[in-house]
Amino acid sequence: MRKVLIFTYHYNRDDFIRYQAKTFSKFLECDYHYVVFNDAQQGKLDTLYNKPSFDLIKSTCDELGIEHIPIPQNIHGTTEPCTFRHMDCINWSLRNYPVDNYQYIWFCDSDLFLMAPIDIDKFMGSYDFAAMPYFINDIKLYRPQIVIYKSHLHPIITKYDMSPTVIDGQYTDGCGGLYYMFKENPQISYRPIRTSWCKHCGDYDVTFETEVNTLSQRKEVQKDMQSQGYHNLIYTYKNGSTTETLQEQKDFLKHCNLPKPLEKFTLAHFELARSGVSNNNIMGMWDWRGGFMEGITFYHYSEGSNWDKKPDDYHLRRSKILGELVTDLTSTIIQQPQNKLMAP
Repeated sequence: MRKVLIFTYHYNRDDFIRYQAKTFSKFLECDYHYVVFNDAQQGKLDTLYNKPSFDLIKSTCDELGIEHIPIPQNIHGTTEPCTFRHMDCINWSLRNYPVDNYQYIWFCDSDLFLMAPIDIDKFMGSYDFAAMPYFINDIKLYRPQIVIYKSHLHPIITKYDMSPTVIDGQYTDGCGGLYYMFKENPQISYRPIRTSWCKHCGDYDVTFETEVNTLSQRKEVQKDMQSQGYHNLIYTYKNGSTTETLQEQKDFLKHCNLPKPLEKFTLAHFELARSGVSNNNIMGMWDWRGGFMEGITFYHYSEGSNWDKKPDDYHLRRSKILGELVTDLTSTIIQQPQNKLMAP
């Protein structure tokens, strides 16, 4: 039996496939099989590179020896928003690809990258299922950015629709059906995948949000962490903003004790935000959807589909920053931060 089966879903950005392949190969400390599901429409251009997306994705997979599976386009009931297409792909892949010979199933966004070594057995421990939590009032839900589960759950998971749904009068993100899965199968044990928070100075240490069960509890935890000087790891800005000068930011980072690749990454994003190309907003800077999780184990770019309509120049520059980080982390061993709550 093989260890991990990884599914990712792409309709643009062949560079992300290269980054995923490189980081999985470097950091996943077990046998795995990586499958790319191609949801690009034949003939449609990747607006960033002005080349046919389907062909780019396929040729990249062929070059790197990655299994490539086209998504049948007739499974889609709608083209917008992109979340619905993405969940169609997840539903189809989980129900059609054979998983019997694997211990773990891992599916994630096309812009989710592994950035540090991970022992999947130690990471999962006795838990059945891991994902990023979020809340609608007092209801806990689970985001589709990265989901890992033990294969004995597969027959249960495939009973549920991953599409967004309406709960408590509000639309959910993707993987809405997981709410019902846990409600109807309370025996399933859950491990949260948590946003990394780092102090602005002192030791290179990280803490995670305490596991909570309601939105109001999460807001209280985050408020308390901010009062103690913690901020989203990597987007480490003095005063939590980009109002200071470049030199002030460089001087400030000298006292943060970040490893050099992460300091370089932070400074590059600071310069990008200050350039005005992103209206001073880089997804993940202060947002739960992007940035690092579990120390620096996972990194989510968060704008791979360009759902928030950033200009091409922004993505070209940000992708170059990401590519340099991937190169730096896969060629230089850096110490993981001291995680205060590594095991939930």
